Amino acid sequence: TSYIQSHVTGHTIGRVEGQYYNDEDKQAFRTDKAGYAPVISLFQEPVPKGAGKGITMAVVNGQCAQWCPAGSTYTNMIKVGDGKNGTSVGQDHGRTNAAGQDVEEWFWHNQIGPLPVDSHTLYLKRSDNSTPVQLILDVPLSKMHEKSNFTSFSTDPLDPSTFAVAGIANCPKAPGCGPAPASKLWHPALELKLSSIEAQA
Repeated sequence: TSYIQSHVTGHTIGRVEGQYYNDEDKQAFRTDKAGYAPVISLFQEPVPKGAGKGITMAVVNGQCAQWCPAGSTYTNMIKVGDGKNGTSVGQDHGRTNAAGQDVEEWFWHNQIGPLPVDSHTLYLKRSDNSTPVQLILDVPLSKMHEKSNFTSFSTDPLDPSTFAVAGIANCPKAPGCGPAPASKLWHPALELKLSSIEAQA
């Protein structure tokens, strides 16, 4: 299965359902969380001063509303680590059960140089060993434990507008960004409720 472009629906972030889009060629990913402005991360586009190598943005009507640094490298969160882009090579931990399904368990780290900073456990359907079912992210330093379940998976080509963002050069930095979060699926500082945006319009 190709992971160059992929789309997961029914992705749960905490208790909130959303969707996750990824494009390895563009080095971009996007998370749509119900009731909030989409959050898009880009690693190959020109970024504002201070953003580092990547930028994560809350996007409203195709425009960058505010941004935070995205961290140093692009990572495909639903692809087993392959030793590239700051990941270790994934280890196959064998057959198990997750989210009520027969799955294969894969484990790897994101790392800075040789030092692991977090761990990923990804469960793939055994029927094809490629369809993601569940992802568990653990970050020991922040005591973070995040579980994401996926209800469907597609590698169909994504619409070109999926990662289109205007106004990046003049986009304001969000208050309270802090360091880039270990979980690149969502950034708490960029939670813009659509209801609040509509009320201000």
